[in-house]
Amino acid sequence: MYFFTEKELRMMYKKKAFNQFVLEKNQKLTPEARQFLLDRKIDVTTHKYKKTQEKTLQKEKQLTEWMGYKEILSSEILEAYFLSETIKHRVSKRILLLESFMRETLEQPKDLNDENLPLFVDIYPYVTYLEGPLLVKLQKVYGLLCLMTHQFPEFCHGFRKIVTELVDIVETIVGGIDDKRDDVTL
Repeated sequence: MYFFTEKELRMMYKKKAFNQFVLEKNQKLTPEARQFLLDRKIDVTTHKYKKTQEKTLQKEKQLTEWMGYKEILSSEILEAYFLSETIKHRVSKRILLLESFMRETLEQPKDLNDENLPLFVDIYPYVTYLEGPLLVKLQKVYGLLCLMTHQFPEFCHGFRKIVTELVDIVETIVGGIDDKRDDVTL
């Protein structure tokens, strides 16, 4: 067991001021050392508490990132829907359902880890056409999905389904396949 003295803390503080002091497993403070820290309003934490605090902060950060990515993705999909409505394209309803499907699918993480996502269609030859802005928006959605897949692998199964439908929509727009579906379910 090691006891920090007031003298040691004064020397440490003189070298470099601090506002938090972490005690390791086998460390304690003398009463004078504790008073020194209290007088300067320096927080005293144990190493175990600090690790718990760091884990909590990390989880909160991941949750915040997840919510941010999810909201950006949702707005990008909805912007794609509005673009498709503006040009009266037949995939408008499917794009809107894609956003709804994204919200449902990505609510709960799964431990499945699917393989790579389907590749996005090369839209460059089509960007000057009326559908160009829509294709660019959908490409942005695809990019966000790729980032989210890397950042949140526990949702990979959902991302794969969404990307597959997204690629199918883009292929329909560029004429890769004919959209013969009468139903608009995903």
